[in-house]
Amino acid sequence: MSRLKCGRSAPAPRPISTAEIDACRERLSAYLALHSLRFTEPRWKVAQAILSAGRHLDSSEIVSRVHAVNPGVGAATVYRAIKLLCDAGILEESHQGFSGRTVYELAGDEHHDHILCTDCGAVFEFHDETLESAQERISRREGFALAGHRHVLMGRCEKLSSARRIRKISGEAS
Repeated sequence: MSRLKCGRSAPAPRPISTAEIDACRERLSAYLALHSLRFTEPRWKVAQAILSAGRHLDSSEIVSRVHAVNPGVGAATVYRAIKLLCDAGILEESHQGFSGRTVYELAGDEHHDHILCTDCGAVFEFHDETLESAQERISRREGFALAGHRHVLMGRCEKLSSARRIRKISGEAS
């Protein structure tokens, strides 16, 4: 398992089953057929690169992953495929990273929120029923029927912040 700058373990990629890959291919095929579009190998290669990552990716990371195994697939094809995969309900915009880039994840996972490390960009998923209840209560109080939400908490890992304070106190450069 890889380590982040703070010493914390990097979030483990979510393993994707063969059944999920097959379902993704079927969903993409159905969407393309419904919209009179062709199922092309480059489109599927983009989907496979995203599926194999099993984690949150921004568009430049997706381009890099596709180019690593399929150098002939151009960046423009990748960007068009990302939009198409979002339209097909296979991929969704998760949040804006602190760099301002849109981060994507596979659609259909159980609801969760995110914590984004502003030091290394790692994304951690969490679910908190108390938070969910508070959102419902606040929505009702304000006269809204909650249709959805996205929470992205941004912060610095306490371990790394603590290490910085120690370096600063001891006079080391950070």
